Amino acid sequence: MNDVALIIRSAQTDDIAEMTALLLEHGPNPWNYLPEDEVRAHLQSIADGSVEAVLAQRGEQIVGFVSYLCRPPTHGAD
Repeated sequence: MNDVALIIRSAQTDDIAEMTALLLEHGPNPWNYLPEDEVRAHLQSIADGSVEAVLAQRGEQIVGFVSYLCRPPTHGAD
């Protein structure tokens, strides 16, 4: 087991390239279709704030993350 502490933090623009490489290398499988252009566009949107991500980092290496769209709630809006 690795003795380096696992850090959970918000993703930053500087993380986009490493996150993209991680997802494109380890994410696609027969049950998880990940079109490369759309993956790149989604993660690049971290830079403008329309997508956010929380990542797990061990030492200098990103070992996992979750990304999500940032949209204001529409329920109950007049």
